Parts: sequence; C-alpha cells; structure tokens
Amino acid sequence: MCISHLNSGLTQNSVVTFLLEIPAGVTSYSFYGQTTNNGSLVNQGTVKNTINLVGDNVGILNGQPASFNLQSGYESQVVTYTNTGQGTVSDISFTLPEPLTLISNSCSGKIS
Repeated sequence: MCISHLNSGLTQNSVVTFLLEIPAGVTSYSFYGQTTNNGSLVNQGTVKNTINLVGDNVGILNGQPASFNLQSGYESQVVTYTNTGQGTVSDISFTLPEPLTLISNSCSGKIS
C-alpha cells in the first residue's frame, strides 16, 4: 500500500470552486477531481462527479448557509433562499425538526 500526503496549502474547510464550460445541448456532464504540478497530472480522484443539466424554465432553489451551528448567544440563524434557475420555484414550505422553531418567514410560496 502506498499513501501519499500532498500539501495543497488549503486549510480545513477551504472551498474549492470548479468553473466548467459545458457545451450547449449536453444534458449530463461528468468529471473527476485531479491534481497537477506544472501542467502534469499528479493524481486523479476515483469519485466520478456528475452534473445533470435541466432544461429552460426550471427553477433551482438554493439555501445559504448550507449548514450552521446554533449555540448559546447565537440561538437563531437567517437562511436566505434564492432561485438561480430560469423558471419559477413554487409550493415552498418549511418544516423544522424539534426543537427548532420558525421565527418568521418573508418567503411567499413562490420565488421567480
């Protein structure tokens, strides 16, 4: 067994962003993470990441932050929902598990 440790310079919880150019008309696109050194492949991941693309007039609901940690002194969190699709997101409802409660909601049942 061979184990390598590569120093990326990234700290724990760093975010890596992928900018992908996907040709028009493609409905599914897959890629593997990989590391390079001066343009030469060093390592390729074994996890296949697949993106399924949706058609026009489809809403895509995004919530930020994706996760949070409630603790003493910080008992509430604002969650912002946005629609990054080209259609409307509708029939939105929020159901929280105990002991969480919804303080207020400025969302209607629809985000265009």
